[in-house]
Amino acid sequence: MEHDRAEGGDRRVIRVPSKAGRAKKHAAGDIPAVADLQGRYGLTWAEAALAAALVNGARLSEHATERGIAITTARSQLKCCFRKTSTSRQAELVRLILLGGRADRV
Repeated sequence: MEHDRAEGGDRRVIRVPSKAGRAKKHAAGDIPAVADLQGRYGLTWAEAALAAALVNGARLSEHATERGIAITTARSQLKCCFRKTSTSRQAELVRLILLGGRADRV
């Protein structure tokens, strides 16, 4: 994973390798920026980075290793993502993000 700072800003770019070692490619607009996920769902930067990595095809353990965090920390962040987006499964979270949905479940 790489963290890049844009000129004069705090924009971070997440690149997560797939199982084959190559970054997965999605059509433009498929994966929202971390900042967009933060604003849309009220996620912290770490939670949004995890969500973006999952959308990009990373496993939870891969993301934890890339970020240098414990798997238990990644699980905790994932649980917070579920709570904040009203989802309960990784696939459901990824689908919500890819479809650009709101966390409005009642």
